Amino acid sequence: MPDLLLSAVEYSGYISIVKFLVFLVLFFPWLPLLSWVYADAKAVGTKEVFWTAIVFGLGAAAAIIWLVMPVFIIGMLFYLIVIGAASVSYVMHRNARVPDFDRVLTAEHLKGLFTSEEKKFETLKSFIFITANNNEVPVPQPQTPDFFGYKV
Repeated sequence: MPDLLLSAVEYSGYISIVKFLVFLVLFFPWLPLLSWVYADAKAVGTKEVFWTAIVFGLGAAAAIIWLVMPVFIIGMLFYLIVIGAASVSYVMHRNARVPDFDRVLTAEHLKGLFTSEEKKFETLKSFIFITANNNEVPVPQPQTPDFFGYKV
């Protein structure tokens, strides 16, 4: 008799596989964002525990609300808005504390992501740096502190 009952059980249909995959695709990129916020806040010299807790707390709350919200699309949009707002608020705080060449999500930064290092270095080939003793100095690599000078 128990074998007959077990054979009558149908698996699937409890959750939508497509919605679950969408949830996973949008949830898992949030985890590297947390580690980036912590490491970057430590490197920038700001409150790393505070900013990591903000991004973690808002992301976890938004994910839970997304899961319990009856309309999937509204929950997904809520999650994306909350994660985006937390990320942008950290980036704005971060960009206010770092020099221009270290800023992220600026037009120059996004443009630099899509150009190759060789192309950046080719534009600097025409520059020659000469010391006071008439010695030629090699051109520094772009997007490094040596390229932009020292912090004051």
